[in-house]
Amino acid sequence: MKLTTSDIETLKQASLINPNLRIPKGSKRILTISLMKCVMFEREFSNVVSKTNDVLIYDLNEFLRILKVLQDNSTHKDVELNCDSQFIYLKSGQDEYKIKQQSKDRMSVPTKEVECNTLNYKFHIDSYLISLSKKFKNLFEYVEITRTAKD
Repeated sequence: MKLTTSDIETLKQASLINPNLRIPKGSKRILTISLMKCVMFEREFSNVVSKTNDVLIYDLNEFLRILKVLQDNSTHKDVELNCDSQFIYLKSGQDEYKIKQQSKDRMSVPTKEVECNTLNYKFHIDSYLISLSKKFKNLFEYVEITRTAKD
């Protein structure tokens, strides 16, 4: 599957919630949950990632760093993602990285379908605010971002 810019942005957003990621075989849907099980993230890729195997990424931030290195050092900017039961393959032009798949029981990922009858809050955090919070995170031990609504 060719990773689009939108797909890569989706991975970056998911990495803010949980570094572990499971994409079920035959699915375009990404579903992850925070370690404290209080924040859930759901989004879809542009295409089905793998028709035969689950994609199990243990450290999504490391995966994104490898992806960035591959994009920066290759003459081709398109990156193909493929996988088998043991490895995830990232390929761009002549360059290819092989990343070991992780076992599901060593990861903190949703294990069952979660249904929400009502949506209490829905929000969008733009990339500018995310980059600011990352900069401040390095300066302070704790950064709290709040938003208040007008009555």
